[in-house]
Amino acid sequence: MSRSVIHDAVHADGTPTVRHDPELREQAVRMVLEQGMSAAGAARELQLGASIVRYWVRAARDKTT
Repeated sequence: MSRSVIHDAVHADGTPTVRHDPELREQAVRMVLEQGMSAAGAARELQLGASIVRYWVRAARDKTT
């Protein structure tokens, strides 16, 4: 299974956009919220950037409130 997919869409600077697998996103959020792992630790384990994991966790928290 692919971790991320490059789409035809591009950023203003011409670099391609990347969409991550929704299952990967859910796994990262669970690692932080349910297992108590830091966003940086989850990101390192899943080979992602810590900022995207923090963004996903923040969005998940906002969705539940």
